[in-house]
Amino acid sequence: MGKGKIKGRGSRGKRAPNRLEHLNTAPDVVDVTVEVPNCAQDVELRCVSTDTLVDVRITLSELPETCHVTSYSLRRCNGDKLKRGLEVVSLKPNRVALCHEPYRRQSALSQVRRFADLFTCANLLGPVAAKKDKPTDSWLADTTRKQKLSSLTPSKMESAGAKSGGMWEEPLLHQFYSYFSFSEVGSPVSEVSVRELQGGEAFVEVEVALAGESGEIVVAEGREAGFVAKGSKGEVHETLVSLLKAESSGFRQGYEALMGAFNARNQFGNPPLGLRCNTWVAPPCLSGERGRTTPAEDAALGGSIGGNLSGKERNWGLEFARGAAMPGNNPAERVARDHRVFLLWSHFVDEAVVTAITGAGGSQRYLEVRRTREATELSAEIGSSGSDLSRDREAALVKGLLADENTIARDVGALAKVTIHFNGEVIEVGAAPGSGSDGQAEAWALEDEPALREGVQALNVHGLRRRVIHLEADGGAGEGEDSLGGLLSQASFPEGDLTPPKLRWELVFSWVQHLKEKEKASSPGLRRTFRFLGGSDEGERALREAIGEERWNQLAKLNLGLHRCTLGQLMDLANRFYSDVALAKIVSDFESLELSPIDGQTLTDFMHSRGINMRFLGRLATMSRK
Repeated sequence: MGKGKIKGRGSRGKRAPNRLEHLNTAPDVVDVTVEVPNCAQDVELRCVSTDTLVDVRITLSELPETCHVTSYSLRRCNGDKLKRGLEVVSLKPNRVALCHEPYRRQSALSQVRRFADLFTCANLLGPVAAKKDKPTDSWLADTTRKQKLSSLTPSKMESAGAKSGGMWEEPLLHQFYSYFSFSEVGSPVSEVSVRELQGGEAFVEVEVALAGESGEIVVAEGREAGFVAKGSKGEVHETLVSLLKAESSGFRQGYEALMGAFNARNQFGNPPLGLRCNTWVAPPCLSGERGRTTPAEDAALGGSIGGNLSGKERNWGLEFARGAAMPGNNPAERVARDHRVFLLWSHFVDEAVVTAITGAGGSQRYLEVRRTREATELSAEIGSSGSDLSRDREAALVKGLLADENTIARDVGALAKVTIHFNGEVIEVGAAPGSGSDGQAEAWALEDEPALREGVQALNVHGLRRRVIHLEADGGAGEGEDSLGGLLSQASFPEGDLTPPKLRWELVFSWVQHLKEKEKASSPGLRRTFRFLGGSDEGERALREAIGEERWNQLAKLNLGLHRCTLGQLMDLANRFYSDVALAKIVSDFESLELSPIDGQTLTDFMHSRGINMRFLGRLATMSRK
C-alpha cells in the first residue's frame, strides 16, 4: 500500500487546506473592549484581525467619549503595558484598559492642540451649506429611461443636467467642508492661547476664553500629573476638558451639546479628526484669511506644518547620483540603499514644495524652478507633455520592459523632479543642472537625515497658505468662481477609449511579470508559440535600431519573444494589457480587500504602483458595480 493517509467516512467530501487560502479571504471581525476612566460605560470597538493597537488608538481619537485624551497607554487587565504594534488578535481576552501617562513638555502642548482642535469645526469653518431640494423631474427619476452610468459621456451629462434642473451640477468645495461644520451648534470656547514656562513645576500655562456673554476666562497650568486651575490647590485633572467641565457649567453644557452633535452627524467618528485628515486643500473659509490657522499648524500652540525640512544646503543632484551608485547586488545591499534613497527623496520633495510655494527652502542654489500657467481647457491629453507625448511614452515603455529591483533607486531623472499644481500654476522643481558633478560637496551622514527625527510629520501643504498672497474674487473668500464647471462643459474625451494618455512604466513592468507567469503556466508547445506570436525579423531589426544593441540584448534575455516586435507593436500590446487585464485586476484586488486604501494618497500610491492613472478612477468605480 502506498504512502498516505486512509480516508475515513468522516472525511468524505473534505479537501486539504490551501496554505495560501487566507490571502484571498476577508479579515475576521474582532471586538475589543476598552475600559476608560471616569466613563459611565466601557467603549466597544469593532476591529479587524489585521489591526494593531495603533489602529485602536486612532479609533479612540475619533470617538466623542475619548477624543480629548492624548497622553495614555493601553494595558492588560493585570496592568502590563502593551506595545503599540501588537495585533488585536493577540489580545486574550479582548479587553484593554486606558491608563493615563505623565505629561512632558511636548505631550502637554499636544494636549492643548487637541483641546483647541475639538472646536475648529464649530468656530473656524463657517456656516453649514444649505441643502438643495432634489428636482422632481430628475433625469434618473424616470425608471423607463434609466441608463448605465458607464455609458455616460460629458455631452450626455451636460444634456441630462439641463433637463433635470441641475441634476449633474458639480459639487463645490465649500459643500464638502460643510460636512465638518457645526457652526449651528456653537463652540463653548472662543479662544485658546498657551505660554511655555521654564524652571518650575508647570510646563505650560493655558488661557481659555469661554464663549458666552460672561466672557469668562479660565487659566490652567499643565504639570506632569495633569492640568490644574492656576492659583488653586484643587484636584489635578488628566485633560483640559475634564478641568473645564469642573470649573464651568456653561462649558460642560456646551461641550456635551457639541459631542451630541458629533454622534448625530456620524456615530462612528469624530469630525475634527476628519478635518485633520482632509488637509489636501484649504477650506474656502480659510483660503482668503492668512491669519487663520488650524491648531495643528499654529506655531503659537506648538504646532507646525510638518515636513522633512532643514536650513542647511544640500546638493540634490550629487546626493541622488551617490545613491544610484550604491551597490544593489543582493537583498541586504538593496535594503540599505533603498532606505537611504527614500530618506533623501522625502527630504527633497518637502524642500521642493516649500521652495516652490514660499521661496524659503534651504537649498535654493541647487534647485531649478520653472513656472507655467495651468491649462485652461480640459482634454484627454492634459497632464502629458504635448508634442513630447510620443517620446515620453516610448521612454516609459523601454524603462518598464527592462525594469528590475534597481530601477527606481537609479532613476535620478525621475527622483530629482517634482511637479506641483498650485494656485493656478504648474511648478516644476528639479535638481539644478550640473549640480551632480560637484564632487567636492560632502555627503550627509545617515543620522543627519531630517526624516529620522523623532516626531517628524508629513508636510501639511495647505499650512503653507499663510505665506502666499491670495487674489480674492469680488465676492470675497467664499465660494469663488466655479471654474471646474466651465472646464467640464468644454471637455472632449474619446468615448470607450481606455488607452492611457500617459503611459506609466510600472504598467509595462506589471505586463512583463504577467507574461512571465502566463508562460510559466503554459505547456512547452504553447510557450514556443507564444514567444514568437506577433514577432518578425523586420520587427527585430527595427527594435535594435530604436533602443540600441545593449538594451535589445537585455530584452532578448527575458525569452518572451518581445525582442522581435517593433515599438509600435509593443505599445499596442501594453495598451491591450491595460484595458483587458490591469483594470480588472485592481478592481478584483479592491473587492477582495487585498488592497484597502485608507485615504486618497494611499489610493494614488496603490494605483500608480500598478501603472493605473488616477483619471480612470471613475471607470474603476463603474466596473466595481457590475
